[in-house]
Amino acid sequence: MKLTEKQIKELTDTFKHADQVRLLHGPDEKESFLLFGVMQGMRETLESKGFEVPGVTGLWWYESIEEEPKRGPNIEELVLKNGTDGNMAYVLQGRESGEKKTLEILNSK
Repeated sequence: MKLTEKQIKELTDTFKHADQVRLLHGPDEKESFLLFGVMQGMRETLESKGFEVPGVTGLWWYESIEEEPKRGPNIEELVLKNGTDGNMAYVLQGRESGEKKTLEILNSK
């Protein structure tokens, strides 16, 4: 299956919107963790299905501006490090929403 231009635009727009709203909140606010989870959920879902969407999959812009670009930890790595309580519960909740929205877009024509 190949993504349509409409799907790519909707995925990119959804991802950018989540990131923009995330940046409106402080780094320790619930909304930041939820939206980070949404973004991770979108990336992981697309990559698990073999899709590449620039800006959503692969390195994100702020991961690529370092002298040595490096991808941040995925949710499994974060859970191993931090457990599933507190702010990680918000990340996991956001991830589920990101996966759901991505699958909804992938199933649209």
